[in-house]
Amino acid sequence: MKLLIMRHAKAEDQAAGQSDDDRALTDNGRQTARQVGRALKRLLPRVDLLAASPCVRAHETAQHIARAYQHLEVTPLPLLRPGAVPRDILAWLQGQPQDASIVLVGHEPDCSGLAAWLLSGDGRPFLAFKKAAACFIAFDGRPDAARGQLEWFAPPRLLRCSGG
Repeated sequence: MKLLIMRHAKAEDQAAGQSDDDRALTDNGRQTARQVGRALKRLLPRVDLLAASPCVRAHETAQHIARAYQHLEVTPLPLLRPGAVPRDILAWLQGQPQDASIVLVGHEPDCSGLAAWLLSGDGRPFLAFKKAAACFIAFDGRPDAARGQLEWFAPPRLLRCSGG
């Protein structure tokens, strides 16, 4: 399995009375998500499944990624909401085809915790996922904790530059 974990792009500040779930991307966040989508298409030409937290900012980021792949749809995945539990996400991943190429769009500190757990078996983060950062992890066979191999980690600045 090939797994790309991405944090959502820059979102608006939470307005008084507004649910955190409803925060949309800023104009800059939308532009960054479009550029990152184009870069990811070059770095990972095939994506079988794109899943995102149902929060507006993550789902909107995923929609921009999906557009770069043209016929890709975004699957809302409640397991990716803020406070995500790595074991639950892993169980979901293990239910996907082993040869799948999957993109997950979520939140911090969940992205860094999930990546750390999949790479080392320890959930203490060692990668700093800035907004719109991405991490590519490969598994030889079925995904499991401490079984992933870090292929690359890219901050948003690098992805924006390569996304045109």
